Amino acid sequence: MKDFANFMDLTGKGRELKCTYHGSKNLHLEGRIMSEGDNGLTVGVSLWKDDVASYNYDSNRDSLNIWYQSPPPKTIRAGLAVERFNVPNTIKEINVYDI
Repeated sequence: MKDFANFMDLTGKGRELKCTYHGSKNLHLEGRIMSEGDNGLTVGVSLWKDDVASYNYDSNRDSLNIWYQSPPPKTIRAGLAVERFNVPNTIKEINVYDI
């Protein structure tokens, strides 16, 4: 278990989320609260869309759970991706797991 390298609340409200990677890869993960709306928050995690095998929101734990799948060998990607997820305002944590 390893905390994300970085977390930021881009709404300026100073919220904190527990962001944890539960896996064996050497991933550099960053989490962000991107925006807030009437229907909840948009959070971002530094993953490519193709690497997200699945995800769900656990309302009992107020947790966004994301399952990460490594890209094929020799895959080269330029830049930093941020995959966005819509979640309730009650979110407390983001967890990323290897599949």
